[in-house]
Amino acid sequence: DTGLNINSESALLLDYNSGEILYEKEVDKKLKPASMTKMMGLYLVMESLENNEIKLNDKVKCSLEASQIGGSQIYLKENEEISIDDLIKSVCIASANDAMYLLGEVVGGSNNQFVKMMNDKAKEFELKNTNFTNVMGFDDDNHYSSCLDMGIIAHNLLKEYSELILKYTSMTEDYLREDSSNPFWLVNTNKLLGDYNGLDGLKTGYTKNSGYCITATAKRNNLRLISVVMGESSNKVRNEDTINLLNYGFSNYRVEKVIDDSKLGDIDILFGKKNKIKLKLIDSGFHLVKNGDKYNYSYEIIKDKIKAPVKVGDVVGKVNIYSNSVKIDTLKLTIFEEVKRANFFDLYGDNLRLLLKGYK
Repeated sequence: DTGLNINSESALLLDYNSGEILYEKEVDKKLKPASMTKMMGLYLVMESLENNEIKLNDKVKCSLEASQIGGSQIYLKENEEISIDDLIKSVCIASANDAMYLLGEVVGGSNNQFVKMMNDKAKEFELKNTNFTNVMGFDDDNHYSSCLDMGIIAHNLLKEYSELILKYTSMTEDYLREDSSNPFWLVNTNKLLGDYNGLDGLKTGYTKNSGYCITATAKRNNLRLISVVMGESSNKVRNEDTINLLNYGFSNYRVEKVIDDSKLGDIDILFGKKNKIKLKLIDSGFHLVKNGDKYNYSYEIIKDKIKAPVKVGDVVGKVNIYSNSVKIDTLKLTIFEEVKRANFFDLYGDNLRLLLKGYK
């Protein structure tokens, strides 16, 4: 019994590090996600940036279709040039529909294709109760999601792109076209920013049919939480429920450091330009602990047999975490830097050095 009295139709509290659910209420219920939809669009934009398909300083021209999108917007005009950076900023701070629509056109080639990409990514994330028909979050009978699915999207967005996305979502305000005769003031729709200790994102939403909703994230003492509430009656109640969820998490849980990269050592690489490379954790080395519980930690490092080429992010081993000889977690390992496959001359040189060393 959490003692929580949450007013929303659906609610969720997640631990970011482990993905463990700390509170749930009707988390699989299909509801309208409103502008929280844009989290999936932002994930695809971040992915496109990572793949160097677009760059933050790229300037793009606004299409007629994007300029005609209603709702919250930055009032883009047809053929107006704007940077990818300013478009992302406009989505994250002001939930601008025209900016999100234009980003969808840029990344997907067309908005319809971008919506397909969103649904394909939903399948990849194994979302059970989500279907998108538009990038903005406009009400539609076939546009729906759930608290759990929104939480999973937020978790993936933070897991892959936290540094960049939180740079935008933590901004309370900023300006567009600041040096022009028509500057535009962006004010964050997330009114908890600056009022709740540690809160730095993530995405609000509202339509007449969806009610008020928000996916929020906050971090204190290495514990990052993700909360989702949907179907709230007002902005005030939405914020109160979010505060109650986050307070519950921070009051009842903590994280303990079990292992860090300095304890992992090296891994041998066969046929690589380097024979050894340092290991690093893919997952966090923190363990979620309920207040009052005590753990006696030990760990076991298991390294795979790896052949070059191998890049950062490839799984090359694991760490089993134990408490009192009982396994409580498994963390994935990768490497600190890419190792390319050795060519003939690299291998010849290595063998020659070994041969010469044997004569000394």
